Amino acid sequence: MAIRARPARLELFKFTLYVFFPIAAMLHFGDPDWYDVYVEPLRAHYVQPEKVQVEPPSNKTDLQAALAKLKEERLAKRAERLKAQGEDIVLREESSRSTLSVKEALQQQTAGEKRWV
Repeated sequence: MAIRARPARLELFKFTLYVFFPIAAMLHFGDPDWYDVYVEPLRAHYVQPEKVQVEPPSNKTDLQAALAKLKEERLAKRAERLKAQGEDIVLREESSRSTLSVKEALQQQTAGEKRWV
């Protein structure tokens, strides 16, 4: 049994197909008009809009103002949570020093009571 070699025409066809098929696909799918017609309408479905990034504070006063705003928001949420739980809120006066910690505030609130924190 002799093994016959493939004809040269078949090898030439395969080589042409291997070389030119990727180039043809690149030319067809890389065309800007094709992209505008077939891809752009579907892009909004798959890609979410970009979120607006918050600019970080650039100097010390802006940073302090941003931190004060965050602290006020945090304390407001805490006050709402405590009010929803039915506990009294200890109002503190702002001084030059830092405010009372939660543990100190609860100790002042329950001066005569023994209560675990």
